[in-house]
Amino acid sequence: MCRQSINAIGRTLEVEGWECLKLGENVPLDTMAQMVEQEPVNLVCVASSKQQEVSSLEHFYSLYEVCHSYRIPVILIGSGFAESSHRSQLPHDGYLSNFRLLREYVANLNR
Repeated sequence: MCRQSINAIGRTLEVEGWECLKLGENVPLDTMAQMVEQEPVNLVCVASSKQQEVSSLEHFYSLYEVCHSYRIPVILIGSGFAESSHRSQLPHDGYLSNFRLLREYVANLNR
């Protein structure tokens, strides 16, 4: 996902009072899993602006398993996950197609 979208996601979280750790563009899923192990996080967002084949479902499952071992939700964000057939291949706790939905989701987590 482009840097502007990543910054928008980070800003949305920050407006809601969250600290945001933005790893950047094209971060490998296994690297994200390592960060979850090393950093105290409360939410993991995987964003994509275009549908791509997930080259290694194993890495996505690893990320999901690490997150769930700490009870951290994994949210898919962006048009790259719009196809339900694509999302159904990936373990996740929710799909948000835009930043407004992200803000509503995070606001509900804060309650």
